[in-house]
Amino acid sequence: MKYIKLILLVFSLLLLPWAGNEAWAKDAEITDLRWTARNDGDPPFVRIVTDLTKAVQAEAAIDKSGKNFEVILKNTQKSFSGSQYDMDPRAIDFTTVSEKDGDTYIDVALTKPQKIDDIHVFALRPDAKLGKPHRLVIDIPIQGAKKSYTKPAASAENTTNKKPAAKKPSAEKEAPPQKVSVPADARKILKGKIICLDPGHGGTDVGAIGHKGNKEIYEKDVTLSIALPLRDMLTSAGAKVVMTRSTDKDVYGLTMTPSCRHAAMSEIKRMQTSSFPSTSTPSRTALSTVPPPTTTPRPQRT
Repeated sequence: MKYIKLILLVFSLLLLPWAGNEAWAKDAEITDLRWTARNDGDPPFVRIVTDLTKAVQAEAAIDKSGKNFEVILKNTQKSFSGSQYDMDPRAIDFTTVSEKDGDTYIDVALTKPQKIDDIHVFALRPDAKLGKPHRLVIDIPIQGAKKSYTKPAASAENTTNKKPAAKKPSAEKEAPPQKVSVPADARKILKGKIICLDPGHGGTDVGAIGHKGNKEIYEKDVTLSIALPLRDMLTSAGAKVVMTRSTDKDVYGLTMTPSCRHAAMSEIKRMQTSSFPSTSTPSRTALSTVPPPTTTPRPQRT
């Protein structure tokens, strides 16, 4: 396979902050591979997800024709039976998974020539609470397709006399907080509190995928649809609310919004500083429910 470009995915930089002192292990395993066609991107894309037992190093390359894409997982064994997958023919003819010299190879035969810069490969950190391991994600665009949410023709409704559907709060344009009615007791308890809301997932990380009829429902949209009204209730009660995201955007990974979570913590620290006069020292209980990062004071000169 003749490569015209080789990309070294600095997987260590993506995974080591989550893995602590975990070392690169020769017995890392790829335990599963799955795929889905996604129509919520622009353009739509085919997503391939692999589950990994540990952090690994990876290389990605494409051949001169632009129709053979390969990802090599270094020092990684394949621990499941599947070896060839037929995928969405709009983008992928088939994908194979094989082992050679202690590495695992994921080879994708593309339907049409692609540029390697248009194929997104990134890592997702493990989530112990949700039981999610390390994951490697490959997003391959479906050329010529348009972003849409569609219904099968048989179930489509006549919308001639229907009112336009309300826009979802997770649209790209940020919706400002709305005033809502809250009980007096809630205002008394929440006034002045600093609260950080973290809607799970976002952007290219859709989270769990459910179905309502023939429509896919993404966890990232559910969490945001809960967090935005909650933000409105809290701000109406007098609380100061910081959100790690208020639109559909990445909060980690290669396509994350820069310093999203760090910016949220900085805003909390700024709010704490401005909430108290410089001559007073707030008590521990008067501070935020989400404390700012701790720092080590510098020694005083003598």
